[in-house]
Amino acid sequence: MNHLEFVVEPSGIPEDIGRLIGRMMKEHKALRVTVEPVRDVRSVGQNRLFSRYVRRLSHQSGMDFEEMKDLIKRHAVDMGYPVERDDEGNLMEDEAGLVPLASHKADVRQFAILIESCEDIAYEYGLSLD
Repeated sequence: MNHLEFVVEPSGIPEDIGRLIGRMMKEHKALRVTVEPVRDVRSVGQNRLFSRYVRRLSHQSGMDFEEMKDLIKRHAVDMGYPVERDDEGNLMEDEAGLVPLASHKADVRQFAILIESCEDIAYEYGLSLD
């Protein structure tokens, strides 16, 4: 056996994991163990919808795509969207305030906040997402 991968959920560690690790130790001198959180990657559909919304809002408002995207993300921070952190874990700020998480780093739930933020911006400025 050369590879072992498992997911630890709130219900606990799989019971046979110790046995499987022991079996691998008999076959190999050492093992590399990596522990990382599982991310629910945003869907292609969410990506398309978000891009479509940003494009429509930017076209109707006269803002360029990146300006509108930044406005949406900064609005989303007030709705619970995460903020970028530096290497020490401190919240990052720029001249406009807290720096929202880059959208390519967002998971499914965070991306849903971005889409809701688009809807809020459209409503607030009398713009259409259709």
